[in-house]
Amino acid sequence: PLSLSLSPSPSSTVLERPAPLYSPPSPTASSARTSSIKKKSNRKNRVSGWELLIHNDARNTREHVARSLVLVTSTSEAAAYNIMMGAHKNGVASVGVYVREVGEVYVEGLGERGVEATLRPVEE
Repeated sequence: PLSLSLSPSPSSTVLERPAPLYSPPSPTASSARTSSIKKKSNRKNRVSGWELLIHNDARNTREHVARSLVLVTSTSEAAAYNIMMGAHKNGVASVGVYVREVGEVYVEGLGERGVEATLRPVEE
């Protein structure tokens, strides 16, 4: 509930902030220390995303790999060509970094088209 308090001037009104309905309990010193330790240890092993990699193979034509990237990942044709050429020249190429579920869908979709793809965790 808002309360009004009138100052000496009748034309000015001040609204006071209402009291919060819920205030969380204040952490104890030991729980604060524990949570900061957990945060530090979680930062080391935290995965910020999953890198989708395609691998060169002798089965697929370069055109098929590029077309599969366009169809499965909605990559532009130019980007798909560059990614495919990277895999052709280096044996492996990064398609992009995605959340795990999206990356898994892409790996499955590319696999169904015969393109070898894997996910690699990207740590912060």
